[in-house]
Amino acid sequence: METIWIEHDNGIKGQHGFSEEEISSEVEIDALIKSYEDCGIVVYGWIY
Repeated sequence: METIWIEHDNGIKGQHGFSEEEISSEVEIDALIKSYEDCGIVVYGWIY
């Protein structure tokens, strides 16, 4: 397992927050980002 940090707005425009996520491979990152966006959360970036 690898840990990534996702920087996002918590669903509130202009806000900044971070979430720690566990992934098995880098291939999962796009789906993980999409799951945030599907919930109305803007993702600013991520650190692998």
